[in-house]
Amino acid sequence: PLSSETRRSPFRMPVRVDGFRVGEKIGQGTFGEVYRVVREETSAPFALKMYRPTTDQGLDATMLRELAFLSEMPHVNVIQLVEYLPVAQAVLLPLAHSDMAKFMRNKRKAGHVFSPLALRTIGAHLLRGIAALHSAGWMHRDVKPQNCLLAIDRRVVQLGDFGLVRRLTPGRTYTLEAVTLWYRAPELLLGLQRYGSAVDLWAYGCTLAELVTGEVWCAGDSEIGQLFSIFAALGAPDAAQWAGFSRMPHYQQGFPKPRDRRPLWADDAYPGVAGLREAADACLAYDPLRRPHACALRETAVFAGLPVRAPAPIEEL
Repeated sequence: PLSSETRRSPFRMPVRVDGFRVGEKIGQGTFGEVYRVVREETSAPFALKMYRPTTDQGLDATMLRELAFLSEMPHVNVIQLVEYLPVAQAVLLPLAHSDMAKFMRNKRKAGHVFSPLALRTIGAHLLRGIAALHSAGWMHRDVKPQNCLLAIDRRVVQLGDFGLVRRLTPGRTYTLEAVTLWYRAPELLLGLQRYGSAVDLWAYGCTLAELVTGEVWCAGDSEIGQLFSIFAALGAPDAAQWAGFSRMPHYQQGFPKPRDRRPLWADDAYPGVAGLREAADACLAYDPLRRPHACALRETAVFAGLPVRAPAPIEEL
């Protein structure tokens, strides 16, 4: 499948896009860059995603895939397509207040922490977005705080950036160049190319831990370093935890075998969020077949009953 290894030309942001005033860059990734723009006719602000051109002629395959996906996903917890701009090879999206990584960082610098209700709300909104994708037959493959967007009114969290989205096709092989390293599931790190939606649940578990503690759960500096960081946190897997572990393509007999499992966080340090820890622990199961389905996890007590839109800006809950 087409992925980040596709050859792309150096990116050049045009001086202007017809009908819009182009402002500062507010995000970037493998496939493009995102700019704040204002529609000249109405003065309404938007986010404009410009795709990095491929060396081939014609429409960008990543953009076409995102367009196909967004046209199928009218869900409150998934960022919505406003308009496709074919001349600019760009898509117009709602302008978010912030991504959750930046939002958390700024709040903690100001000495603020999220309440248990705020954390449950963020977790529920993100999980509902993931469940909507999976129910429609897609996997995101890059769930992380930077791709969780806080809507402009700060009452809804939405899943964004679908450059790595793929159809779920049983038995199909996919590239291993998916999911940002710190959120990458162990089956990917061990070379398994026949994977599915469980990679999104692993990344969701990592994201929950980061939302609660404010720290990246496992921050390896390489694929093998990330794998060993996971082993240090969870203990190395054995056949009882993951029957296929020793048959993974990149498995080596000499891997370290720590036995102790560290808690994701201490209850006394983060009171009131034990249900979130249970959800994160379930998602961080080594065996992808043992991770919960997003739709089932969405209905558990810690997430059930929360409103579609928070009754106040999330940081005020």
